[in-house]
Amino acid sequence: MKIKLLYESFVFQPIIFFRNFATDKSYSHIMKKKLIVLFLCFSIYHLFSQQTEKTILFLLPFELDEMKQASNTPFENENDINMYPSFKMMGFWEGAKMAIDRYDNPNVKLNIIVRDISYDEEKLKETLTRLSNTKIDLIIGPLYAKLFTIAAEYARQRKIPIVNPFSTRRDFLDSNAYVYKLIPAPQKQPEILYNLLIQYDKNANIILWTNGSDDSITVNYYKNYFSKIKRPFHTVKLSQGIPGLNTKLNKNANNIILAFYENNARIISNLQTLSLKSDTNITIIAPESWLQYQNIDFLFFESLHLHFFSNFYINRQDEKTELFKMDYIEQYQSPPTLERFSYQGYDITRYFIELMVQNFDSSKVKFEPLSFDFDFVRVNGNGYENTKSRLISFRNYELIEIQPLPQNAPLNND
Repeated sequence: MKIKLLYESFVFQPIIFFRNFATDKSYSHIMKKKLIVLFLCFSIYHLFSQQTEKTILFLLPFELDEMKQASNTPFENENDINMYPSFKMMGFWEGAKMAIDRYDNPNVKLNIIVRDISYDEEKLKETLTRLSNTKIDLIIGPLYAKLFTIAAEYARQRKIPIVNPFSTRRDFLDSNAYVYKLIPAPQKQPEILYNLLIQYDKNANIILWTNGSDDSITVNYYKNYFSKIKRPFHTVKLSQGIPGLNTKLNKNANNIILAFYENNARIISNLQTLSLKSDTNITIIAPESWLQYQNIDFLFFESLHLHFFSNFYINRQDEKTELFKMDYIEQYQSPPTLERFSYQGYDITRYFIELMVQNFDSSKVKFEPLSFDFDFVRVNGNGYENTKSRLISFRNYELIEIQPLPQNAPLNND
């Protein structure tokens, strides 16, 4: 009704103005200004009346009590800071705030609700009860599994999409069509490895280097996949040592060794021995955790062409990444890091804002994350799981993501 009244006054009032237009220029000038003001008011009112309101609920473990204690603690380096989960999660929230600030859509008004939720189940239930009458369009968190189960059920009952940022558990997806799981399941890794590295080398000698009789689920994913595509492979137990591995190495082929163990002492010993085999071409696919050991010489990674799967990766040469880093430093006086989840907080928030605005149609999302790679697939008609693991190469003492070769790339049949 209000818009209608504005429209009627705008249409009929000019009939009076034109009677004195030729005789009173001053009066005409004043009326023109009034018309312009009325038009601008109408335009602004129309713009805001067309806005869509979206509400995002963040449930993050800031652990504010711990933060008060940590604030009085002198830090000598970044590792000291990362010992406090509250400070690590502040990096996530700082990235998220930048995503919110950068999102520019005049047709969308974002309402942001943030709650400090760590391990306390009763606090979470009380928080959700208080928000039961609030229309929420997206929930990000909680981060801990036990609490996420509670929040996911709350979201399911109210048909609210909810994001699980860092858990590897898949049971959250069962019977809940509103859960988004961001960490890819390892069963996709064999196919990714084959497509990026193995399919172009028909003579590659594949060796699974396992812990022993009780092979992990991940080892069985590789065995099943290679058997399915009829690609020959060998299996060597760690207990057989280097002599056992030597029986499977081929000096006339590229030996792709998939290591499935994380014993620090065995890793160092085996890398030292293998790096001396100058007459044998070796590429090692190892757990990402190998890079966290401080006592392993990176020379071994370089000489043995180390590769590993990672859920997060930053291309330091990317212009968008560099711009984000500069803006982050300007705003928070410290650099963004993967360890403090700065990039992840930005990516998750920015991507899911766009996904939410596009009614959760991922094909319409234009944003390209800086650290994640998203490709969601619905699991058995239930929730959504990201399928994009990233294969990283240790090359020239830098971490480089392996990209797919062109479809007409030549095969290595030598």
